[in-house]
Parts: sequence; structure tokens; C-alpha cells
Amino acid sequence: MKKYLLLMVGLLFIVGCSSESDGNAEDGDTTQWAMGTSSSGSSPYVLGSSISNVINKNSDILNLSAQVTGGYEENFSLIESGNVDVAQQNLYQYNLAYSGEGVYEGKEKKNVSALFNASIMPVQIAVLAESNIESYKDLEGTRFNMGAPRQATHNVASIYLDTIGLSKEKDIEAGVQSTGDAAAALRDDQQDAVFLLSNVPHSGLIETASTKPIDLVSIEGEMADKFIENLNNSVVKTTIPADTYEGQTEDVETVAFPIVLYVDESASEEVVYEFTKTFWENLEQLQEELPATENLTRDLATEGIQAPLHPGAEKYFKETGMME
Repeated sequence: MKKYLLLMVGLLFIVGCSSESDGNAEDGDTTQWAMGTSSSGSSPYVLGSSISNVINKNSDILNLSAQVTGGYEENFSLIESGNVDVAQQNLYQYNLAYSGEGVYEGKEKKNVSALFNASIMPVQIAVLAESNIESYKDLEGTRFNMGAPRQATHNVASIYLDTIGLSKEKDIEAGVQSTGDAAAALRDDQQDAVFLLSNVPHSGLIETASTKPIDLVSIEGEMADKFIENLNNSVVKTTIPADTYEGQTEDVETVAFPIVLYVDESASEEVVYEFTKTFWENLEQLQEELPATENLTRDLATEGIQAPLHPGAEKYFKETGMME
């Protein structure tokens, strides 16, 4: 009997000291969260890893890890199955998915709740500085790389061409090299202009510009407004600073795709509040660790999100005046 009582006491002690939570952050508990990103080494994975570092350094009740996934589309199913707790998606696709429009017609994602935009990924249209391409009006008749056909970049490039009144079948010679290969194609004179959807600075463009200075074609004014409208008002205006690349001597106006974080609608309000609060109170720390987030501002936190926010995120933004 004495051994039995000692065993019971030991078990109760172990249970009482357990620090792992089921998503409700009680006093003394630490909630474990996994963030769905994309392939190892990809921009989403790097972003997720940097966010995890910031959260883990500054929160006593939440521990976050970046999880390798098959990409943005798989992240939806991973959230639904509970295999990840928070995930990334570009805002354009997220808004379409929530409303059941476009490729998501009949497959709307009503069981997810948005948190906030955690990064923005600008459109960069790069040309060699020595070229005669100065604006979108000069793109007709060029070798214009749109990205690989299955990449989101290719779809966005198609919308861009429609916006500026060019046909990819008739008015340009459409290139289909991937984002990773596009800058080298520009350097090697295989393309006249390359359309990229990527973090700034893009490593391939840095390498190209080190041997052949480049410039960027702006997206601004009425053309930017029209492009944003054609993208379901799910992108924002931004500026790529002068001297980001060798040869780019002036600021360049463009548009950018916010990368939105989202959770299952059943996620703990307390934990979501803690996550949101820790992220935004330590934004400068994130920007020091990951310069690609330097163009993220508090004004962009909920810009363009057309679906309801999770109550935990909404609570933080209303408390701080970041939303009404």
C-alpha cells in the first residue's frame, strides 16, 4: 500500500509540473505552436523562423516553431487537420479562399480567421540599366519573363500584362523561367525584363547587379490603382528605396502582396492575443533579424484583409488604436 501511495504521489507531481498546454494559456503553462510555412530555406520558412525567434525571446506563455510544408496551399489543409496552429498565405489568395472566388469557387475556407499581415512581398520588374526600358510603355515587343507557369508569379504577371494592355501571346515574348533563375536570365541576355514576386532585396538581382547594373520599372499612379483593383484590392502600395541594387539610383514605386497569418477559428483567444501582442511590440527586433520585413509598418497590419479577424487579434488592435 505504501508503494502504491508513493506511486500515486509521483504521478500527481509529474502531471502538476507539466508545462505543455492544449492551447489555453493557464498560469505557468507554455503553449506550443507550429507555423506552417513552405519548403526549407524558402522565404516563407525564413520568415517563420525569424518570427519564431522573436516570439520565443519575448513571450513567457507561447513557444513557436516554423514547420516545413508543401507551401501556401497545403497550409490550409494543415490548419484544418490541426497539424499546424498558425500559417502563412499571400493575402490575395487568402481573400479569394475565404470568399470562395476564383480557383476556390465552391471550396471556400470559412473555418479560418485572419490575424494580421506579417510581411509584404513587392512586385519587382527588373531590367538592365543600359536598356531603353524606362516604363511599362516600353515593354511591348520585349522578352518578358513571367515566371514558371505553376508559380503564383506567373499568374500575377498575366494580370499585370492585362492591366497595361498587353497580350502575352501577341505583344511580348513570354519567358517562363522560375523566380530563382530569372535574374541570371536577365544577366545572360536571355530576357529583357523579368517579373518577380519576392522579398527585397532579391539575392539573384543583387548578384546580377554586381556585374551588370539594373533598374526597376515602377508601378505607380493610375496604373497602380488599376492593378490593385484587378488584384481584388488585396495588395498595397510600397516603395523600393534607391540603391537597393547597383544601378537603381532612385526610389521606385510598386505594389506588394501582404503575407497574412491565420489560424483555425477555434484557436484560443488568449493565445492569439499573446501572439499578436508579442509580434507587434517587438516589430523592430524582427526587422533587425530579417531586413526583408523592414517595409512592414503598423499601418499595414490589417490592410486589405477582407475576412473577419480572430477575436484575439482584434482585441489587441482595438486596445492599441491600430484599428477602430
